Amino acid sequence: MLLAFAACDKEVPPSFSVATPLGAFAGGDTVAAPGVPLTADMDDDDRDGVIDWEQRAAIGNDQAILLLSVKDKPLRLTFSSEAGGARLWRNGEVLLDAEAAGEVTVEMIAGTREVSLGVQLRDLLGEATLTIVDVDEEGVEGEPLVIPFRAAPLLINHHLLPATHLWAMSVSSGDSYENKSMVSALSDALGDDFTTIPGSSYGYDVWVQDELEFATMSAPESFMDFVIDSIRSGGGRGLDDVPEDFMEDADFGRATWGNGTRASSQDSFGNLECSPPVTVDGVEYPLGRVYYGIGPTGGPVKELRDMLDAQQVQRPFSLDTSWLIVGHVDEFISTIPDPAAPNGFWVIVSDANVAWEVLESLDPNTELTRWNGREARYEGHDMDTVGDILNEPGLRELNEDIAADHVEPNLELFLTELGLSEDNVIRIPGLFYEPWGRSYGAVALLPGMANLTVWNPEGEGVKLFMADPFIRGEDVDQSADPMIAAVRALMPPSVEAVFLDDWFVYHMGLGEVHCGTNVTRAPLANWWTAGAHLLQD
Repeated sequence: MLLAFAACDKEVPPSFSVATPLGAFAGGDTVAAPGVPLTADMDDDDRDGVIDWEQRAAIGNDQAILLLSVKDKPLRLTFSSEAGGARLWRNGEVLLDAEAAGEVTVEMIAGTREVSLGVQLRDLLGEATLTIVDVDEEGVEGEPLVIPFRAAPLLINHHLLPATHLWAMSVSSGDSYENKSMVSALSDALGDDFTTIPGSSYGYDVWVQDELEFATMSAPESFMDFVIDSIRSGGGRGLDDVPEDFMEDADFGRATWGNGTRASSQDSFGNLECSPPVTVDGVEYPLGRVYYGIGPTGGPVKELRDMLDAQQVQRPFSLDTSWLIVGHVDEFISTIPDPAAPNGFWVIVSDANVAWEVLESLDPNTELTRWNGREARYEGHDMDTVGDILNEPGLRELNEDIAADHVEPNLELFLTELGLSEDNVIRIPGLFYEPWGRSYGAVALLPGMANLTVWNPEGEGVKLFMADPFIRGEDVDQSADPMIAAVRALMPPSVEAVFLDDWFVYHMGLGEVHCGTNVTRAPLANWWTAGAHLLQD
């Protein structure tokens, strides 16, 4: 695929000229950093199960295409890459191959017109340089043209990016283990933009967020969705084959960093998120900043953390999730888009005080059918009424300790790392408990509504898919649920909160809606312009 080239507005020297995605150039010109952008060739455009780079064939659209005109002098082309993993193509054939570090040179005869050259890079943020110089009859070189190339960084998606598709698993194993209500609600809301993964084919491993982290790579005329495949174990193979079966394809790449034998809960991707764009201490992060949790055994596997650090433009930071049994950042903090908000988004955080306020405003005899766990197909928390929550021994003190020791310090760090303040925060109801005692940690007691999924297709409004709290009897409609009403009242006008029944499969499985869903998104900013100031040489 040829790229769209900018017109040359200067007199072109007589010997040669080159058109690139950044414009038209000739000897003596300078191509601006970070150079000509392209996507690393990590997908499978011919759908044969082999990554395109490995086939050593001119496949697909992940090359930067140059048009070279040679006139009255021969040219010398030198192609180099300090790290290797670079190729220069001419008319579908390898002209220069820098598979290993170093450089290679080739001569081109005079009189060759409109030669199409393609540059291919193997690795994320891979680099190569093409130097072109004309040579006269006596072997004297003219002014060189030096063209650097830079492959795209891998960009983790954030919640301001337009949603394009949502994934969840469908499970139906009798009345005791099924999520028909949640899947049906998502299907009704999203139509063809929703794909269900059959649970029976993938070990009933419902934690779709934890297995897959969606990201993107982009260049002026190439784009690649990308899935980072976690090293987690979902029981058997679980979701392990889903990226290969559903996603690895033309313009959809896949890779894993790390070794599954060392996996911990922190390697699940409910523990890997990215903020919307921010400015911190005068430094702009137009592509957001990556964050993840550090638990008792550390953070995500080192190979993954090193890769995230190497991308540069989304400089990562970490939060403390050691106080949680599962230990994921999505259990208590998130972000939601709102054009009217400071910075265009709000920080959502679980707050026990807001939960107590709602519960204390209710009749303590308010029945909680779902919470008592007596219905055959549901587990519960052995609580019959709102009064049982309010009077649960030690629950209030536990949540006061969690807020003081963990939630508030994490929130303060989160705001500092993103250059935000309390004015950017919406506090929503959240309660935690310790099902197996303090030595194990805490999980959500009130279905975790901060553990939410953002659905915001381009040109449409924002839907938040959240866990239904069920502060009501089983036969009472959502419209009469006081906790739902309280959360909706906290939401900005541009946001619609949609509450899903995730109780048995997800909530009682120590997760919520975000844990069981995943979303692909489209980029809004170009890394080679907006993020160039964050790239190091």
